[in-house]
Amino acid sequence: MEEEKIRYMVEKTAELLRKEGIPVSKQISRVVINNRAQKRLGTCRKTVDLSGKESYTIEISGIALKCGEKEIMEIIIHELLHTCPECLNHGKKWKEYASKVHKMTGYRITSTASYENLGIDVPETSPRTVYRIKCRNCGYIYVRKKICPLVKNPGKYRCGKCGSSLLNAEKSTISCR
Repeated sequence: MEEEKIRYMVEKTAELLRKEGIPVSKQISRVVINNRAQKRLGTCRKTVDLSGKESYTIEISGIALKCGEKEIMEIIIHELLHTCPECLNHGKKWKEYASKVHKMTGYRITSTASYENLGIDVPETSPRTVYRIKCRNCGYIYVRKKICPLVKNPGKYRCGKCGSSLLNAEKSTISCR
């Protein structure tokens, strides 16, 4: 699916939701496919210009386009609900509208989703590395996803569990693909 088709789906879905009494904003200025997004399926960004006028950008992940049309519609509806008043989060009002959409259309609108639940494989673009520092005294393991001062110099830190120095802590690196 290309950007024009997604834009069309967003416009038609917004109209449908408005007809059903869900106050989706008419100020959706852009619909974008983001091919760089790896950890989210979509996003809704609100901007306010100097005159105070609000507008929204709906972004759909390029990876999400590997889903079926039903799942893409659920992602679009999820993001459109964020344009409703008091719905930039997944609070009570957003959940109320999501429930109403489910009753109305059968689409399951949830606050989170995963690639696995959508049935798509996401190739890793780069290996993930996990750093582990294990206290030799009590065995507690500190896990870090990035190189940080604790990973570089564990001897400068003490174990939060037993208080012993991490000077002789066991360091290990795990690369996951």
